[in-house]
Amino acid sequence: MLMTATIPYTIIGGYLGAGKTTLLNHLLHN
Repeated sequence: MLMTATIPYTIIGGYLGAGKTTLLNHLLHN
């Protein structure tokens, strides 16, 4: 379940570029 939830986030993050690190930090904090 975690994998399926992380896939869209990684795509969105990679697309934004700078937002990738922000999303990763947000995911790590939660």
